Amino acid sequence: MALMKLSRIGGKEMVEPIIVLDEVKVIVDTVLSAFEDGVADALETGDLAEYHPQMHYYKRGYDFGIAQYSELKKLEETID
Repeated sequence: MALMKLSRIGGKEMVEPIIVLDEVKVIVDTVLSAFEDGVADALETGDLAEYHPQMHYYKRGYDFGIAQYSELKKLEETID
């Protein structure tokens, strides 16, 4: 299965693949892995790595993890 692009050249319509499902899976796995690494670092150590191969997605995961940590601390304070 592939994401297809329909184009028209002159009077002729052409369909060409843009990206195939296997490529999409690799991209999604890479992005999710980096995001998960960032969340884990935020929750486990609180330290942001200086380098990650997918730093943009890692940082987004880290920011998400820090926000979740902050919300958990607020919730703990209301329970105590």
